[in-house]
Amino acid sequence: MKKTLYWLRALVGLIGVSIALQVAGQAPSREERLAQWLGKTDWPNGRALLNMLRAELPGLFLAGVGHGAKLGPKWAPGNPHWEIAAVAVREAIQAEELRAGPVLPRDAASFARVVATLPFTDDDIAFLDKVVETPYGRAFVELLDHILVASMAEKLIADQHVQSETKQQLQLMRIGIRDGVGAVVLRLAEAKEKQADDAAALDDVVNRAGMTPEKGEAVGRMFIQPMLQRLAGVLLVDTAGTIRAQVNAFRAGEDPPGARKDVKQ
Repeated sequence: MKKTLYWLRALVGLIGVSIALQVAGQAPSREERLAQWLGKTDWPNGRALLNMLRAELPGLFLAGVGHGAKLGPKWAPGNPHWEIAAVAVREAIQAEELRAGPVLPRDAASFARVVATLPFTDDDIAFLDKVVETPYGRAFVELLDHILVASMAEKLIADQHVQSETKQQLQLMRIGIRDGVGAVVLRLAEAKEKQADDAAALDDVVNRAGMTPEKGEAVGRMFIQPMLQRLAGVLLVDTAGTIRAQVNAFRAGEDPPGARKDVKQ
């Protein structure tokens, strides 16, 4: 019996060592290497834009409800029915985030899953991971952060469903980007002179990946779409009753429960 237990323990130990060695010997996956690279980059304008979009989600969803149901311009912030529906939407989003994390993730791993769809080779990823920590790499990312976010902000400002307060914030962001992008361009030009080989190699990587403005927008849609699907499922299931009741009451011109009524003198 003792010999049997000895051999069982030895066998379990060998299996454990074997698994540990296999795990230790596994090379990082393509997504993991892309996430490692992206984790070294800084996108302050992009983060600010995502924060604005996260705050804007309830309003965008309810604006879509109003557009689909043809509720007209009075279905808007300040209307008591809209406000009650907005509270339900905000609470549903908060509950979902407590359950499964942010609906608009900002971590490198989430971005890496989308970037992995681009035809970067192993050598491309190794080069990107190396160059990002150089003056030219940092200035290149900073320029992208300015230009891409300015373009996205412009489209959101033109969207009729985005609230006026958010549009004001976006406009201020665009002004800040406009005022600061010139200095970024100069830093990039100076770094390019000192890192001509890196600059040429980075151009080759970008060209091989087909990174046109249209491709950038397509990648952006791929990043946003799963989040919108997740959000739509939560809101349609968890808030449908509240929103339907408020829409019906809005159409009927009824006051929501507890609302103050003007007293005629």
